[in-house]
Amino acid sequence: MEWIEIDDGDTFSIWWPEDVETVRILGIDTAEVAHDIPKMDDQPYGPDARGFMQGVLAMANKVEIERADCLDKYGRTLAYVFFDDRNYSALVVQARLAYETVTDPRFGDNGFPEYASEVLEAADAVVLPHLEETPSHFRKRMREKYPVLP
Repeated sequence: MEWIEIDDGDTFSIWWPEDVETVRILGIDTAEVAHDIPKMDDQPYGPDARGFMQGVLAMANKVEIERADCLDKYGRTLAYVFFDDRNYSALVVQARLAYETVTDPRFGDNGFPEYASEVLEAADAVVLPHLEETPSHFRKRMREKYPVLP
């Protein structure tokens, strides 16, 4: 592995010697950060979630990825990620910077019931910050506000 580039609190890219792999972390949805294409605004707590992942990565001695059998509709690897044997999805929920997506019927446990249960356990133990809209609704609104040119 050459290096890891953090996109936001639930997505990062691994720059392998011959390829770049973008990983969408399972079990969570974090607030959004500004992107150039399509242009969008920062959502409250988005930069905090990105900073949290940067900090966890910086302190980790070991990073492991448990990949799902399929990619998402954007071609990203779907995976649970572990820093020093700790489920990142559960950690970021415990930090009050992510919503769990396990109970969403569109996602469920993604074939990882043990990891998903850790996320649910973390979500049951915290009160998440109030956002005026969920990250998915925010993304939809930003796509409408800043349509991508053909």
